[in-house]
Amino acid sequence: MIKSAKEYFDSDFNRILSSRQTQKLKCAATGDEVEVIARVELDFDANTKFISYYIPQTSSLFDVCKALLSNSEAALSISESCYIEQEFCGERIASSELRFSGRIFIYSEGELTGEQKEVLRMGAKEVGLAVQFRGPQYATERSTGGTTLLSSDEGQAQKSKADKSGRSKTANKSITDRLVKSLAEVLIQSLQKEWESVEFEFPEDSRSFECKACYYAKDDKTGELAEVPLNVDEQLGTVVNNVRNSCEFPVPPTKIRVFRNGKYEIKFHRSDVKVKPMGLSEIKEEVSKLKGMNLRHARIEDLRETIGRISAGYLQICPIVGPETALYRGVPWKEKPQNVSQLTHPPIEWVTKLHRAGKPYKPLFYCSTHVGAILYEKGANTGDKFAISTWTPTERLMLNNVGYHADAFEKLGSNRVCPDWQAKAELDEDSTQRNVLLRKFFSEEFTKNVPKGEEYLYKISVAIAEHHFQQEMFDGLLYPSIAFRAHADNVALKPTSVEKKLRLKIVKYISVDDFNKTQGYKITLLDFADSFTKDGSIEWKGRGPVWKLKKKGDTLVLRAENKGWVAQDSKGEIVEPE
Repeated sequence: MIKSAKEYFDSDFNRILSSRQTQKLKCAATGDEVEVIARVELDFDANTKFISYYIPQTSSLFDVCKALLSNSEAALSISESCYIEQEFCGERIASSELRFSGRIFIYSEGELTGEQKEVLRMGAKEVGLAVQFRGPQYATERSTGGTTLLSSDEGQAQKSKADKSGRSKTANKSITDRLVKSLAEVLIQSLQKEWESVEFEFPEDSRSFECKACYYAKDDKTGELAEVPLNVDEQLGTVVNNVRNSCEFPVPPTKIRVFRNGKYEIKFHRSDVKVKPMGLSEIKEEVSKLKGMNLRHARIEDLRETIGRISAGYLQICPIVGPETALYRGVPWKEKPQNVSQLTHPPIEWVTKLHRAGKPYKPLFYCSTHVGAILYEKGANTGDKFAISTWTPTERLMLNNVGYHADAFEKLGSNRVCPDWQAKAELDEDSTQRNVLLRKFFSEEFTKNVPKGEEYLYKISVAIAEHHFQQEMFDGLLYPSIAFRAHADNVALKPTSVEKKLRLKIVKYISVDDFNKTQGYKITLLDFADSFTKDGSIEWKGRGPVWKLKKKGDTLVLRAENKGWVAQDSKGEIVEPE
């Protein structure tokens, strides 16, 4: 009997502990939404961890694979949110100490072509990853006894011992499954009333039965679910203790909810786990190592792990960008673009190299708060043509920030006063010293000029960026414009935030006529548009924007601002050109 790729995904690494999560991805090209299972495999014996994905049948398989490879840190964060520890013969190993091997296994019911597999392999290799695709061909060979080589990660996993003495955390996940099912059986026997689920709440790192328990049952009068306190007898307490001490149960404050059908949910709060910050001397030592590292051979994941460790206790105060802020983006086009999709972030397949805030195949929407910075950022030359678009937030954007330190501004040659959002922070002396040291390090490393062809130098800035804004709460990252000598601010936005929170206001098509170091760029406005159809088509006007007087006797007052001319009517209200 030939098994499916899903069955092998479930069984290939079932001898070691894993953390899993379901992720929803939307393909920009087709609009398809795909539900992917992401899993971090934790091999304590080999002191390593690696990633496996399962992708169901989809016409966007290749695009989904590229998206997953560009965002491996999202999968790794699954294991970071849960603290797991192995103890054997007096030695302890925490899951946070395991090193990411760089191996990624992708299982799918769909198949890729040989060329597509090679594109994935080379793209992964460029950022220090090794990917292996396992589709129907792999499943057939495994099922029929065909020769399939084991990776080093799998070899170590097959050798993992599940029956060590002591409180081993490397046991099979099925242990917890079995224990929770036995818990459900005890509940069914002990609860006489019809019930839906039972919830147990454990305090932090409790290794004995200390929990609050209740169950949810239908009220006889109202028919609605009601919370009922649960008396815990000896038999039930023993089973709950076994679950709490099983191989994968998290240490932070935890809730476990068991349903009548035997299914269960385990929820815990990583934010409740307190991490002791490093001392100042330790941080200085780690910073020195990072500065002296050969980035050509460094792995972004390792850099990020170190940055995460030294950042414990690091405080950031973040500005919030509201609807009143205009964001400007420039895209080079030899011919006028015809669709809004040509103005936003680039397609995944176009992003083949490291960039300041992201990895290959991980596009971001780069924009600026000042229209004057765009051509400098693009390194525009005489004869180049650009589509310069203006966007406004439809709701507030939460942006983390990096690069705002006086020393970084000085190195960029800026005469602008460096913003200091952190001045309001109330910290003790030690925390203040750590904050200043880390902010200077992050700022100087992130704002370094990277020559063309040496994109590997972006590894440190990518690691810093991912640490600062990978969390879901952030829409993007605010940083000073390097090419514009910090005289303006740039923003790197996540594509999802652009789709949900930005509105395209206007686009201008320009040509670069000349450049002078003293006077800057001289341009010609070729066309503009301020209306767009539902399918994204750009309705070009065939002329430049003009201010129009609506009624006889109306007047407009024009004044020059740093972002161009602004017109106001007799009431002082701003009038937009048409």
